[in-house]
Amino acid sequence: MNKKRFKKIYREITNVCNLKCDFCIKSNRKKEYMTTQNFIKILEKILPYTDYIYLHVKGEPLLHPNLFEILNVAYNKKLQVNITTNGTLLDKQLDVLSNSKSLRQINISLHSIGQNKRIDIEKEKYLNTAIMCANKIHNSNGAYISYRIWDMNDIEKDKTYIIQTLEKAYNINNIYNH
Repeated sequence: MNKKRFKKIYREITNVCNLKCDFCIKSNRKKEYMTTQNFIKILEKILPYTDYIYLHVKGEPLLHPNLFEILNVAYNKKLQVNITTNGTLLDKQLDVLSNSKSLRQINISLHSIGQNKRIDIEKEKYLNTAIMCANKIHNSNGAYISYRIWDMNDIEKDKTYIIQTLEKAYNINNIYNH
């Protein structure tokens, strides 16, 4: 077996985000999306080093207008993709994600609840939609689903709500002990 040098490499395909959460570092960088051609060039450079590419740094990868092509390019290059998302666009990208042969894992950062007024207003809808989409993606292509919640004191009430909702959705008692 040919062992690659790095387990994973992170690649930011956009620095654009649809939220303005308090915990995110603000940037004055020009907002842009990586072209599919540039993505291909980068993949050619990293292929000898890893089998896993993570689409996440500062932007929301599900905003990328060419996400379908990017996932297909990764598949054709035999790279497995892990995406970290705030989860607000899962329903809009459900077909793309469910039909992706390269998608290995989707990480849904739920700690935007309690940090973003737009999500807080509709947190029940946001959370239930994220869970429904995650289940459809997993059932469609077997992608792993990871829900992320930061341990932040200022979202303790929201963290409890999130955990109780996940426990109910997945019929798990006392999620902290799993």
